[in-house]
Amino acid sequence: MKIMIVEDDETMRDIYQQFLDNDYTYDFCQDAFSALNQLMKDKYDLIITDLQMPYKTGSEMIEFIRDGLDNQDLPILVISGFLDEETTRQLKTFRHVKILPKPVKKALLKESIVKIMQEFKVS
Repeated sequence: MKIMIVEDDETMRDIYQQFLDNDYTYDFCQDAFSALNQLMKDKYDLIITDLQMPYKTGSEMIEFIRDGLDNQDLPILVISGFLDEETTRQLKTFRHVKILPKPVKKALLKESIVKIMQEFKVS
């Protein structure tokens, strides 16, 4: 399973690296633009993304993946500390999106990845 992690905060990238170190293959992108460029070059089984990022939000990135890249089936796990009611409602309108609040614990992250793999039949 290959994961793209879109996170602008270096500390959070370090945490994800510690959590996922040898269990998965993953690439980091620091913002939505670099993530979208990387998606055009490589195939991923899952995207883990923050919402609050420079230039383009995680929600805008998801919308572009779904509409602009016409990729309806790529599972996306949103992990954010800014999950108000309106944002959560908007995220739930996208297909194959799961949501976790920050801070996320290692066990919950790994459990969520396994559930996504099973639910969306990712190998």
